[in-house]
Amino acid sequence: MYSQDGLVCYIAPAKNHVNLGFYKGSELSDSDGVLQGTGKQMRHIQVKKVETINPDLYISMIREAIELNK
Repeated sequence: MYSQDGLVCYIAPAKNHVNLGFYKGSELSDSDGVLQGTGKQMRHIQVKKVETINPDLYISMIREAIELNK
């Protein structure tokens, strides 16, 4: 779990994937359509293969999530 002025995101390993989750994910812009979930606030990105990791996108989303806490 990572926080800055409140909860920002978390990394949760599972058997066949890793989730990068956002506590205010429903408020994030998701032009690439990578966020999953149907809760009121939380959303996550499910990573099944290292090759699919998009660092620039993830950094941008983390920065946006930090801004939501200000």
